[in-house]
Amino acid sequence: MNSNEKPTWYRPKYSSHFDYPLSEENAINLLKQFETETKHAFFPLILTNKKTRRYRTERNETTHKKINLRKEPKIRSILEPSHKDGYIYSYYAEKLNKIYEERLKKMSSSDAVCAYRSNRGYNYTVALEVFAKVKSLSSCSCFMFDIENFFGSIDHASLKFQLCELLNTQRLPADYFKVFNSITRYAYINGDHIPSNDINGDRRICSHEQFIKLREEGKIEINENSWGIPQGVQISPTLANIYMTTIDQKLNKLANENNGIYRRYADDIAIITPDLSIKKETIEATISNMLAKIGARLN
Repeated sequence: MNSNEKPTWYRPKYSSHFDYPLSEENAINLLKQFETETKHAFFPLILTNKKTRRYRTERNETTHKKINLRKEPKIRSILEPSHKDGYIYSYYAEKLNKIYEERLKKMSSSDAVCAYRSNRGYNYTVALEVFAKVKSLSSCSCFMFDIENFFGSIDHASLKFQLCELLNTQRLPADYFKVFNSITRYAYINGDHIPSNDINGDRRICSHEQFIKLREEGKIEINENSWGIPQGVQISPTLANIYMTTIDQKLNKLANENNGIYRRYADDIAIITPDLSIKKETIEATISNMLAKIGARLN
């Protein structure tokens, strides 16, 4: 870590958690110590369920105008790390992103991977690209896929393999392994189980004694599965992209060989090709086989 440069991964945060907010100086010192000693106990993530309003449009048969009908809200489980842990995740996400961007350039896949990248736009800009491609073709085949429960289905062994490939090593360095272990075998607690904190002037979400009691009561759970990373943690989107490296490369090549395009925005996949002879079943089987190879739970 270069202490002379202003850290781009640091952003002041003042929300309540199990630990206190950190100044920029303290966050930098934390990372220096973590890189060399890796002696750090990660706090449990705090789980909250957030509802996202969703709408659909239907055509009114009388006026032929579109009307909005509210659909059932989508519930996403978001897990928030503590202040210290969050800065560790942000720092390593930034380090991995730099290496990942270089790999995309070498693979000529920079345009294909669209989500969680600062230089790639938003979901609607990607949609415009897809629509523009369709419009430019007199006829085409369009394939759209959605990976169900993307973050919650990521296979740990495959993720570790892709990380080692990215870092060009057979074993993860000690600091990276500590981060990897915390994000795969993560501890978490439902926010509803945390009592309100009445400590005067204390900005923690609960006292040390209350935290110990929560642990003794079994309110803190651990992901014992060999799959799944928490959505809401700073490094998770980066790891999700790294996890999909092989699939992105192969599907992008497949699309290019058929004079088409491949785009993936997080868990949404689009393949557009002018070749009408390609059957949907063939593409579906190809993608399913690829997903099965990196984690059978992805579908």
